[in-house]
Amino acid sequence: MVVTYPHSGLLQGAEPYLRWLAGGRYTLPEVAARLGAALGEWDAQHSRAGAPQPATA
Repeated sequence: MVVTYPHSGLLQGAEPYLRWLAGGRYTLPEVAARLGAALGEWDAQHSRAGAPQPATA
């Protein structure tokens, strides 16, 4: 199910598995592309969340 709904899988802690599967040698290209897109969105959201916030005056 996490392959079909990777965003849900990421929320449930399947990030290591999805990264492994996305880079897998035998993973179908269209599946790898879908997982890569979901992981890219995940990384973008989490890199902003951990970024230092600008000081307010």
